[in-house]
Amino acid sequence: MFQQVMKRRRWRPVFLVDIALPRDVEEGVGALENVYLYNIDDLQQVAAATDSNRKVSVDVARAMVLKQVDDFVSWHTAREVGPLIEELFSKSHGIAKDEVQRTLNKLPELTAEQRQQVEELARRIVNKLLNDPVRAVRESGTGSSPFVRAVAKLFKLGE
Repeated sequence: MFQQVMKRRRWRPVFLVDIALPRDVEEGVGALENVYLYNIDDLQQVAAATDSNRKVSVDVARAMVLKQVDDFVSWHTAREVGPLIEELFSKSHGIAKDEVQRTLNKLPELTAEQRQQVEELARRIVNKLLNDPVRAVRESGTGSSPFVRAVAKLFKLGE
């Protein structure tokens, strides 16, 4: 019967969707040339494939969101403890600068270049001594963590 329909249509392509149960269109119709027959089982397969793709996409999206949340928390933590770290560096470099100046006053025969090298030496020593504590402060959490409070108390910061 459908061959007659195709003849009248001059064999132009036909797209049929049969979602009835029981089916309204015989399976043999789908075997005709230029006839594309889809039934409820075909649609369920497409839906299942789409669902599995969606689950993969959800997992990828979830991983992306978690990474961004972790990055934000790290940034926020660094921002929260930033003033403490800045104060630690400032105080330590101030102490080093004062001590370098006292030493340089006792050594008037040093050239300007030698004085600069002594100042640079003190700056590098301070930076190296503070490297591990500062890294630990950044990784420890928020400014209200016990470790950060202990560092502030030990170095007498924020007073």
